Amino acid sequence: MRGNITVKVPGRVYELRISLGRDPATGRYRQKSLTVRGTRAEAERALRRLVEEVEAGRVAAPDPTRTFGTLLDEWLAFTEALGRSPTTIERYRGVIEHQLKPALGDVALERLTTKAFDDLYHGLVGRLEASTVTKVHLVARAALARAVKWGWVNRNPASDAEPPSVRRSVITTPSRDQLAKLLAAAEADDPVFGAYLRLGAATGARRGELCALRWSDIDLDQGRVVIERGIIVVAGGLEERPTKTHNRRVVALDPGTVRVLREHRRREESAARACSVELDPAAFVFSRRPGGTLPLRPENATATFAAVARAVGVGGLSLKDATRHLAATRLIAAGVDVRTVAGRLGHAHASTTLDVYAHWLPERDREAAMIIGSELDEASPSE
Repeated sequence: MRGNITVKVPGRVYELRISLGRDPATGRYRQKSLTVRGTRAEAERALRRLVEEVEAGRVAAPDPTRTFGTLLDEWLAFTEALGRSPTTIERYRGVIEHQLKPALGDVALERLTTKAFDDLYHGLVGRLEASTVTKVHLVARAALARAVKWGWVNRNPASDAEPPSVRRSVITTPSRDQLAKLLAAAEADDPVFGAYLRLGAATGARRGELCALRWSDIDLDQGRVVIERGIIVVAGGLEERPTKTHNRRVVALDPGTVRVLREHRRREESAARACSVELDPAAFVFSRRPGGTLPLRPENATATFAAVARAVGVGGLSLKDATRHLAATRLIAAGVDVRTVAGRLGHAHASTTLDVYAHWLPERDREAAMIIGSELDEASPSE
C-alpha cells in the first residue's frame, strides 16, 4: 500500500493521501487525507505511520450514512463526559439544536463542504449577532475536528469557513462618582448585596465565585480571600463547581474592604442568633437565609445590581462592569503589571488579560515612553 504527499507550503505544510479502496456497498473510491505541518522528512514519517495504521485496520473508512447531526450528538455527549460545565454544555446544545441541526443536520458527513458552512453563516448574519454566528462556527469546527480524530472524516470542512468578523465591544466602567453612588445605595438598601458589590469591585472575582464564597475562605486578620469554587445554575437548582480555570487563587484585600466584611459578618452572626442558629465557618458569605445555608443566586445578584443602578440613575452598566471590569481597568491604569492583574482575575494566562483589556494600555505605553526618554536625555551629551 502506498500513499502520496502533496506540498501545500514548501518546507512547512504537506497533505498526505492514502487509498482505502472502494466501498463495497456503493463502489465509490475512498481515501484518507491528513495535513502535516513540519518538514518534508516529518511528512514522510507521518505517511509511513498512516500506511501502517491503515494496514493494521486502525483507520476506518468514512461511513456514508453518518450525518452531521449524528456527529453533533456524539460530540456533545463526549464533551459533557470530559467535565465541561453544565452552562457550557447547554450553550453548545442551544447552538446545535437551533442553528446547526436545522441547516445541516441531515447532511452526510462526507458530503459537507466549506461552502455549506460559509452559506450557513451568511444566512445567519442579520438574524443573529456576529458573536453568536462565531459561536456557531466554533461548535461546528470543534465537532468536526473530533470527527477527524475519530476517523469519521478525512478533513474538517468548517476549519476553512469564514464566520463574520466580530467587533470587540467597548468595556464601560463606572466613574468614581458613579461607583460611590452604587456602593452607597447598595449598602443602604441591601447590606448583603452592598458587601457583595464591594468585594466584587475589590477583587474582580466572577459573580459565581463571589456567590460560592464561604466564611472559611476569608481570613479577615490576614486580609485575604481564597477563591476556588463557583456557583452555577443547573436544571433543578444550583451547583458548586471549580473555578472556570480550575485554579485556586489567593487574593489580598484592602483595609476598607476588610472593614466592610467585618461589619457584614457581625450582621450575619446577629441574624443567625435571632433565629437560634450558628454561623458556621462553612456558611456562605452572601446568603438570603439566616445561618448562610444557601448561597446568593448569581442571576439574583445581576437583577439586584440592575435595580440599584436604576435607582441612582446610572444606566448602561452591568454588574460585571462595576466589579470585574472595574478592578481590571483601574489596576492596569494604575500601572500594576498585567501578570498580577491576571492572577487577581483568575485568568489562566496573562495574554487573556491583555486580549480583553488591551485598549486600556496605550496610556501606560505613553508613560513608559516618557520614562525611557528621560533616561536617554540624561545619558545624552549636553549641548
